[in-house]
Amino acid sequence: MFHKNIAFTRILKAGGRPREFNFRRKKINEHFEYDVDTSDDRGERHYFTCYREDGTWHVHEKLLPQWVIEMLPQLPDILEASEKENA
Repeated sequence: MFHKNIAFTRILKAGGRPREFNFRRKKINEHFEYDVDTSDDRGERHYFTCYREDGTWHVHEKLLPQWVIEMLPQLPDILEASEKENA
């Protein structure tokens, strides 16, 4: 079965300022995951993966900057909206 590649960008407030977060949906077995990347003030990229388990979104990576961790509660709404748009 064909699954189209979904990629989108959202500007989210993190660390006290707007930052660009890039999302890419990928199919893993029977589920979708989202690879997410963003950059800090020095231009360093930070990558993490979001996946849904038992109806709740989780993040694979544990070593993320505090400003990314603080914005994580915003992600479920964004990811759910993407899932609905691309169902």
